[in-house]
Amino acid sequence: MSDVFSLFEEGKVDADKFDNIDKEGASKLSNFIRQSIQIQKDIEDAEQHLKDLKFKKRKVKYIEKELLEMVRIVIKSAFSSYEDYQQYVFTVNKGLKNFYDEKMKEFEA
Repeated sequence: MSDVFSLFEEGKVDADKFDNIDKEGASKLSNFIRQSIQIQKDIEDAEQHLKDLKFKKRKVKYIEKELLEMVRIVIKSAFSSYEDYQQYVFTVNKGLKNFYDEKMKEFEA
């Protein structure tokens, strides 16, 4: 990619054409450049904000996973046998499936 100065050197741009630019035109051009720079900065700030949010989301997911593991351990320790624990898990999962099925029916209606 060539820069602006190489365009002048290669003769692709006639420098004499810039003699007719008045103060108002230069001011408009300057404002457009400032706006463009600000927009680019806003984009970079938004991208950084998005990265920060994604990091927080991963952190929350990790904490959620750890909490669920702790709850599983506490629940498992509350049962006298592994079979009782499995029966509890089966019952809870069945209840969750029924709840989900009912909500889907409501949603589809």
